[in-house]
Formats: sequence, structure tokens, C-alpha cells
Amino acid sequence: MLERVKYYLATVLLLIMTGLTPGCGKIQETADSQEEKTIPEHPGCPPVKPVNPVDPEPTNQVFLAANKAGPKIIATANSLNLNDNWESGNVLYEIFQLIREYDHEIHNGVIDGSNWYKAIFEASQAVDDAYSRCKEVPAQDTESPFDFEDEGLKHSYNCSQERESVSGNTTYLRSAMVNQAGDPFVVEGLIAQTIIQTSQVSSSAVQVDIDPETGDLILAQAYLVDYEGENDYAVRSYIKSNTNSGLFSLKMTKGSGGGMSGGLSISAAGYASGDNHYLIKVLTSNHDAASSGYYCLKSLTTEAEMQLMEPIGSDTIPETCQEFEELMPKSDYREDGSVLAKEKVF
Repeated sequence: MLERVKYYLATVLLLIMTGLTPGCGKIQETADSQEEKTIPEHPGCPPVKPVNPVDPEPTNQVFLAANKAGPKIIATANSLNLNDNWESGNVLYEIFQLIREYDHEIHNGVIDGSNWYKAIFEASQAVDDAYSRCKEVPAQDTESPFDFEDEGLKHSYNCSQERESVSGNTTYLRSAMVNQAGDPFVVEGLIAQTIIQTSQVSSSAVQVDIDPETGDLILAQAYLVDYEGENDYAVRSYIKSNTNSGLFSLKMTKGSGGGMSGGLSISAAGYASGDNHYLIKVLTSNHDAASSGYYCLKSLTTEAEMQLMEPIGSDTIPETCQEFEELMPKSDYREDGSVLAKEKVF
């Protein structure tokens, strides 16, 4: 476990090492106090000054944009069960759990980070925190500690944050680089975070660009929980979308096990909202034909509607969704071999 902790510490520090002099603008805090202390700068560090937040300060923009631009399944009442096989192992159930809607006030502690919207919500909170606490630095290129697909993503940022906090047996580490562009609704950032606990290490990162003028959203995200044992799981995703039209292109995967081989991967394209549809291509970990294939879903499909669908996907693209074939990602994570193996994720 100690070696893994060292490994993750090195990973989260990579973000800072590629763009910052060690210690510049670092903030320390403890669970017993909200007081923060800035570590004195190393010789040669550029002068830093707090960035005054715009009032009123926009909050949770990443989650709100993803919630508007990404596909989601609307959950129905817990008592409604129209399918006796609505459980793990049913590929439609797995898709539902992956992209079901998430309301933090209702689902916190109920839905875990294997749900895409839960993971994006937590990443969105980290982005907000980075914007409110970062320190100006000369614009600099910064590399992600993840092997992100970076088509369209920016890499030069001008505001940095490094935070470390401790609560009981849990240590939180965060490294962030964002752009202060003048317009508070422009979001450009790269945030990496590691949570170290007695029996597990959770690491995540998100890189995002949101242009409020065009409505364009590009987001790459990764989340890994590394347990003592063989029960690790991870979620990876990449989405390009437009929050005005709701048109999106997405690839996503989740997996589990010590070798990160279990789970499923999806590619999807179409409209996230309105009287429209979107196309999903499913690939299970073992390429099982009985649970792989194409599905054409209505935008804002409900859980009840999914329970009544034919669980076996089509070998060909359904006619209603054929218009989205060209928008589908050219490869999914499993096909291009870049997904769940830990040495690829970190």
C-alpha cells in the first residue's frame, strides 16, 4: 500500500511539475480549521496575487453544462420494476447505471462514482474551488497525468492551485491549472485529485473547455479507485457537445477487477434532449455478442422504457439513428487499447 501511495503522490504532482516551480502558490489546510496558509514562495517563483472572483460567482458550471449536453436516463420510482432481470449483468441496466441522472441532494451517498454524472459533479466542485482559490501565474503549457484524448482541448493556463488537506485518516491532494479569461462563464481547466485512505486510493482528473458564446463543450474525465485487493474500478469518458443544440459525441467505459478487464464500453452520438434520439454502441469486456450491439434511444429515455426494451443489441444501426453514424467516435476505449490498464490510466 505504501508503494501505491508514493505512486499516486508522484502522479498528482506531475501536473504541477510540468508547469510550476514546486511550492509556488501552494495552500495548506486542516480539517480542524478553515484557515489556510500559503507556503512562502521558493526563490525564483513568479510573484502571485489572489484572483478576485466575479460577483456573483458562477458555480457548478461543468456539471450543469454536462447535464445539458450529455445523454441521460431518467430514473423512475424505486418501486417500479417491469423487468425481473433488471440487475447487474443486464447490459441495459449497466447503461442505465452509467448515465442515469444525478441529483446531489437526493443521490449523494446512494450513487457512487461509477456513475458518469456523479463523477462529473465532483469534478465540477473541484473546478469551482480551483477558480475561487487559484493564484495568477505566467501562462504556461501543462500536461495531464492521464492519457487524455485532447482533440480541441487547450493546454495553456494562467492560474494555479495546489492544495493538501487531512481529515482523520484521509489525505486529500489537488493540483489544478485554469484560465482566468475575464468572462466568468468561460471554463478552461485541468484538475487532478487524489484521496488517500487506509484501504484505498482514489484518483481522478478532468480537463474541460466550455465556450458560453458558442455553447461548445469538450470534456475528458478519468476516475479510478484502487483498493487493497482485486476490487478496483474505473470510469473513463470523453465528450464533445454543444449545450445549445444538445448534439453530442461521446465515448465512455467502466471496468473493475485487479486487471481492470471487467465492465463495458459505450460509444454514443445524437441529441441529448428534445424530441430526438441518440445512438449507442455497446461493447462488453469479452465482446459477448449477446450483450453487445447498437441501441437507438429516445432523448431523455426513462428507466421504465429501458426495462421494456429488447436487451440484445442490433448488429446494424437502427434506421431512426442512422444519421448519427458519422458522429460516432472513430474508436472506443477498448478497441484502441488505451483504457483500463493502470499503466495506461496513470
